[in-house]
Amino acid sequence: TSLFPFFLPHSMLRAPIEMRRAVVVAAGRRLSGSLPTASAPLLLSRVASLEARSASPLAAWRSRCLGFAVARPLATAAAAAGVEPQGEPQVLMASAKSNVGKLAGAIAAQIRTHGVAVVSVVGPQASYMVLKATIIADRYLQDTLSGKRLAVVPKKNDITGEAAGGTDTVGLHLHIRPLPEVEPAVQPDIFSSGTTNVGLMAGLMSNMLKKADVVTLGGMGANAVSSALKATIIAQGFMADTLGETSVLAIVPRMNEFDEGGEKRSRMLLACTRTDS
Repeated sequence: TSLFPFFLPHSMLRAPIEMRRAVVVAAGRRLSGSLPTASAPLLLSRVASLEARSASPLAAWRSRCLGFAVARPLATAAAAAGVEPQGEPQVLMASAKSNVGKLAGAIAAQIRTHGVAVVSVVGPQASYMVLKATIIADRYLQDTLSGKRLAVVPKKNDITGEAAGGTDTVGLHLHIRPLPEVEPAVQPDIFSSGTTNVGLMAGLMSNMLKKADVVTLGGMGANAVSSALKATIIAQGFMADTLGETSVLAIVPRMNEFDEGGEKRSRMLLACTRTDS
């Protein structure tokens, strides 16, 4: 509650700590809407950290806002970003209803401070939000990335029943960090959809990556992007012998407009390439 003491009337100082935290969280989020774009993510990160201390795991997952937990720092990502890591990076928690602009600001703030951002998601729509936020964060950081682009390394995240309201589920941890810019493809090498067999797509990716440095996946909508992320994780398993413990597969997202039947349409292109783990 020391974050915003001026929000609390004197009578609230004797209230239970949970009540005081709730008041501070609500006031902080209300204030964030009137702050400059560069300041809002910092305020939101501090408010969400306070909020997470009193929220249940299930409430945190269902929250429309960002929550935080401690994550292991990635030294190689910090070196690639050209920053000196400052403490432990925090895991941002995104949902299908997350504000993409604010999430992008939080990702950019983590990259500036730690050289890496990690976002925890469950479900296709949440994953899609994170990739769109990554594209926006990349624009925010163009002055500091110096010829690099933000890439996403997807990793499976098993969530126990205690943290998911009594039912075990599987989510993703999306590790976002700068990589040397890859050559953008005009057309996807592999098309992804919500009904794509991700195992077959992973096999195709791994075969193509034996001869190519980059394989570009293309898809429209949350389910297609989710399939591409899952296939990337599976492909990494297929390529375990060649990747070893020092390399992983990362994807560089960008939006792409194309003509179809005389109409302009938009899709997401994901350039998949090897990088240091």
